[in-house]
Amino acid sequence: MKDYYAILGVAPDAPQEVIRAAYQVLIKMHHPDRGGNAASAATAAEINNAYRVLSDPAGRAAYDAAARGQAPAVASTVARARSPVRVVAANHAVDLRFVPGTVLSSDVWAEETTTARGGGGFTFAGFGYSRRAQVNSRSTTKQRIGVRTAGADLFVDHIGPPLPVAPGQAVELVQATLDRSMGRPYIALINRSLGQWFWTASQVDAGALVRTSSARLLDGIAYISFVAALAFVLWLAFVRDGGFFVWLAFVVLGVPVLLGGCTPLLFRTANKIGAALRAAISTAAGAAR
Repeated sequence: MKDYYAILGVAPDAPQEVIRAAYQVLIKMHHPDRGGNAASAATAAEINNAYRVLSDPAGRAAYDAAARGQAPAVASTVARARSPVRVVAANHAVDLRFVPGTVLSSDVWAEETTTARGGGGFTFAGFGYSRRAQVNSRSTTKQRIGVRTAGADLFVDHIGPPLPVAPGQAVELVQATLDRSMGRPYIALINRSLGQWFWTASQVDAGALVRTSSARLLDGIAYISFVAALAFVLWLAFVRDGGFFVWLAFVVLGVPVLLGGCTPLLFRTANKIGAALRAAISTAAGAAR
């Protein structure tokens, strides 16, 4: 368990004014726009996470209790999982199970991914082909949320802007189960203390997790068939009687545009399932407030 007081450089009994002042100073020093590297982004994420917990009286009290080894118990109002909700979309029957619990921890960090392309080449007497290596770096924010449920302590990973959760808050993890499927992923989190719910990934990702392999295959066939048919029509209308440069433009520019523009067809079923899941979760989250 991370020491949020040490991260902000304040004493455990520091008043809110001191915590706020320390946060303002540290976040300016380690802001990603100022540091410009993954280390700065990770430090800023830790500072924001620490301040989010310690600035909330209830979250701070729960954190102090957990730090003393007195982890908060699961709230009695959400001690028992609700009956599954059946969602039917795109010939898929998905059961949503709502697992109640209490947030134990919320760790946020940044990971930097570096890729390189090109480099080297051949030259002769200083002339010829030589391309410099292109290095690209991307920072990804990740979050791991620990939740104590009636059965066990669970950990849910999230990629993207951190979800607003703090130790001690009452939540429900939304678990999706497809008939005859082996996986039971947690696709969403309902924050009862805030009265909001959030995807752990995204709507299309949630639909893709419970999409059957046959639906994935059919989406792929539909994608390939539509791209091929559209390319054939364009070839008949504009390319067949064109010159060399028309052919070259079609191959270099037209085909990639077609492949990219038709990409949503690959996730057609996943989007339909995700939209149905969104509606069901929104209804369940509102009804249980």
